[in-house]
Amino acid sequence: MENQPRREVGLNLNDIVGDPGKRKPIEEFDVSIRDRVRREYLNMGPCQPIGHKYEKKKYGNQERSFQDIWFKRYTWLEYSVSKDATFCFWCYLFKKSDKGGRQSDDAFTKTGCSNWKNALERFNYHVGGVNSCHNNARIQFEAFQDQRNSVASILRSNTREMEVAYRIRLTVSLNVTRFLLKQGLSFRGHDESSSSSNRGNFIELLLWFSELNDDVSKTLFANAPANNQMNSQRIQKELANACASEVTLAIVNDIGDKVFTLLVDEARDVSMKEQMGVVLRYVNNEGYVIERFIGIVHVTDTSSHTLKCAIDDLLVKHNLSLSKVRGQGYDGASNMRDQLRQLQHDRLVEQLNDGEVISGRGKNQETSLVRPGDTRWGSHYFTLLRLCSMWSSVEKVLEVVRDDATLRDNRSTTEGLIERMDNYEFVFTLHLMKHLLGITNGGIELL
Repeated sequence: MENQPRREVGLNLNDIVGDPGKRKPIEEFDVSIRDRVRREYLNMGPCQPIGHKYEKKKYGNQERSFQDIWFKRYTWLEYSVSKDATFCFWCYLFKKSDKGGRQSDDAFTKTGCSNWKNALERFNYHVGGVNSCHNNARIQFEAFQDQRNSVASILRSNTREMEVAYRIRLTVSLNVTRFLLKQGLSFRGHDESSSSSNRGNFIELLLWFSELNDDVSKTLFANAPANNQMNSQRIQKELANACASEVTLAIVNDIGDKVFTLLVDEARDVSMKEQMGVVLRYVNNEGYVIERFIGIVHVTDTSSHTLKCAIDDLLVKHNLSLSKVRGQGYDGASNMRDQLRQLQHDRLVEQLNDGEVISGRGKNQETSLVRPGDTRWGSHYFTLLRLCSMWSSVEKVLEVVRDDATLRDNRSTTEGLIERMDNYEFVFTLHLMKHLLGITNGGIELL
């Protein structure tokens, strides 16, 4: 019986997930694409949502939560927003048994670690000794990360001239990719065979380059190895994805720690699958209002819960925190209007639960009602001041949440808050505490 040719397995980029608590294990990917999966995650980096409002857990009389500072001490550390747990980036990519035959710690690769009381002890125990699973994964990670050595190992049996030719092919193909993406042009043609009069934009531009430059001509097409042409459909997709990753990274770095507005629109592709386009609106360092397209997310359905989870995953993937969102905009004329309205309502409820309410409509009119700290009485005082100054705005937001609520629990919760605010005892206690805290906060009460 003749051996059947092995079918090439493609990589579905939807399987590349930023949140470590939702990732598909490396061993579940086909062995032929595992290195490609590792490269995708390597380009993405560990999931470290700095600035996120981490959930608190009670340990006796104390409340503890994950701390951003741990990311600096343990560069391999990842945090899952969905599971409120930590994972190991290195072990996820390269976990193997140690010399004693023991497997890597599943708590940092599958289930997650969320013991905040003894977190540092748990992290150090995971790192272990010199021959531990974690340190073996670190060695593999560093070797894989060294792209120069990776290329050299692949080409170790080849001559220096062949390596130079490879780099010329790669550079030319990348330049063609950048040009087509910038102009919004298609890559492929209807007939890309050698006998075709028009082989598509990508190949035609490569041919044009080879006609202009003799060095390029010596490295392309017939002068290139049959298995290293650098013009296949898979290579075109990988180069386009690499460019997209670099552009997205530049946008995220430009946003930095700034607040931003979330703009969402929906559409169906040619296969009638629902997809959601997400745009971020922010003010850059020069003071200009910038809108940047961050990505398209395919969703299985158009329920508000699915849309919310998709947005959360997208923000986590790019290390953006939901706590920095200061506005929401959705397409009210779409066939998803009701679901997006419910999604906006869910976001309002989430901001209220976190103690964040935004007041004002124009620029320089935003005031945040932040959650007071547990140990700083001054933060309680300023929270009361802001609540008094934003009283009508807070009531208006609560009324919007109550009127738009589709879930009974949300409606009853907001109705209870409105009734409490209208209660004389609540108002009297508010002004009394504002007066007392004003005396202890420097002796001057701000009116």
